Amino acid sequence: MLEAHQLGKAYRLGETEVVALAGVDLTFPRGSITTVVGRSGCGKTTLLRLLAGLEQPTSGALRRQGGPVRTGVVFQEARLMPWLDTLGNVSFGLRRRFPASVAEERSRVALETVGLSAFADAMPSQLSGGMAQRVAIARALVTEPDLLLLDEPFAALDAFTRRAMQNELIAIWQKKRPTIVFVTHDVEEAVLLGQHVLELERGRVVGHEPVDLPFPRDPTATAVNDHRRRILANLTAPAREPETAVLPPLTRSHPDETSRFPGPRAHPADRPRRSGGQAEDGPRHLCDRALHAPGRSAAQGETVETLREHRVVAVDEEEDVALPLRLCG
Repeated sequence: MLEAHQLGKAYRLGETEVVALAGVDLTFPRGSITTVVGRSGCGKTTLLRLLAGLEQPTSGALRRQGGPVRTGVVFQEARLMPWLDTLGNVSFGLRRRFPASVAEERSRVALETVGLSAFADAMPSQLSGGMAQRVAIARALVTEPDLLLLDEPFAALDAFTRRAMQNELIAIWQKKRPTIVFVTHDVEEAVLLGQHVLELERGRVVGHEPVDLPFPRDPTATAVNDHRRRILANLTAPAREPETAVLPPLTRSHPDETSRFPGPRAHPADRPRRSGGQAEDGPRHLCDRALHAPGRSAAQGETVETLREHRVVAVDEEEDVALPLRLCG
């Protein structure tokens, strides 16, 4: 089981602190599928990179119960090495730890799992987009991971190939039962694949939708569309104060000494307000500073207003500049 306790990540942009994640409390049950959905820049990819150990949190802790966790990661792009054939791409990581014969045998099993045994000798340039993504999944599966992390792996595929790959992933999960965390922009995809759907907004979990439906799921089914409507309604609701949501069961325990990080930075929404309604100095993540600073024309103000509504910029009225927010996630 994997737990996140008050997990946070912030980046520096000059003198500005950009909050990618803040105060995230989550439990990912062993052998479950959790999908994470939200707008671009809401922190989805940042969360996945923290779970993978590719980045370190600036606050909070990750706890892995039951000892070390073997982790496989699949990115949005297949990222195959063009000078290696399919079998070579899948076995590349194993050859440093196992004899060549063992690495090849395990890689052929992984290719069989994703239905590509006949293409073991094919070069990446000879593969379709869907086939290349299946090679990437086989490369992640060959290590027999306990935790499989996928960052929008089907986003660039056409609708027909995407649906086939979704069914392929579910078939792999039913056979191997890894814990899966799947990031997507597509609410329908989140419902079709997830047993738990996490909704992220502005770096915080603002909703959790349990989906107790059998696999495979029909995208036209009433129950699927009911879940989809609820998630969309939550994510498109008027701007509100985010609330931390967790997947049951959540065991709130203090991080041990080896996984402790500095205390969480205060989220902008939690900071004291000045008399004029502005937040105290700190991360400008909620874009709640005045737009029409002295010297800004009405047209400029309308343009920045539009950008702020789409959460593209925050405004520093003292410097009269728009600060980009979409730096991560």
